[in-house]
Amino acid sequence: MPTSDILSRIAAVLMMISAAWNGLVALLWILALIWLLVGVLWFVPLFLALVEMGLAITLLVLGHNRGAISGPIIGIIVSMCNFNFFALTIDLLALMLVIGGYVSRAQEARADLC
Repeated sequence: MPTSDILSRIAAVLMMISAAWNGLVALLWILALIWLLVGVLWFVPLFLALVEMGLAITLLVLGHNRGAISGPIIGIIVSMCNFNFFALTIDLLALMLVIGGYVSRAQEARADLC
């Protein structure tokens, strides 16, 4: 298995952890603030956390792909909306791993040319 796929799959596991945590925090915000009619706004981060989970599952199954970087970026946005700095740290780490996967894929392609 190429190094880029390994890095991408590790990032996918971290993205799944972050998306689950962000989903729980968004549900807590919805339940806490639904009485003030502001909690409805947290359905958007909840939906985006589900999108991040879907992207993480796709990345875990297929390995490295070109759209992999959108998952951690969505997770960073959701973490900031939820004021969730634990998930933000995990998403930043996943972003670094995905970027490392891109660099590794470029090195693998360059090695194949030689």
